[in-house]
Amino acid sequence: MVFGGGRPRAFPPVPPRILNQVVKLGGVSVNTITFIIPAVTVLLLIGLSYFINKTKTGMAMRALSKDYETASLMGGIDINRIISITFFNGFFFWLRWVALCGGEPGIPN
Repeated sequence: MVFGGGRPRAFPPVPPRILNQVVKLGGVSVNTITFIIPAVTVLLLIGLSYFINKTKTGMAMRALSKDYETASLMGGIDINRIISITFFNGFFFWLRWVALCGGEPGIPN
């Protein structure tokens, strides 16, 4: 509270106009961002699922999570690189969350 004080402030509006447009479906008015957020989330989850299940790096990640010692004995797995990639993936999805809702816990607006 040193920087902003104790008063709540609203988030600034999303810059592109298409994200702020209101669509009327029957008697309900909905922002287009309400449709875009789930679509982007599904695409990212499909990409993550492909990465984990279909790539060599994903296979190495699964091997490390199953049995660290056995994976470390295998010559083809660079354990430090795989752990770094895993943390980078977590950081990427955290950045997505911060971009989506400003780092506030709870449901994005």
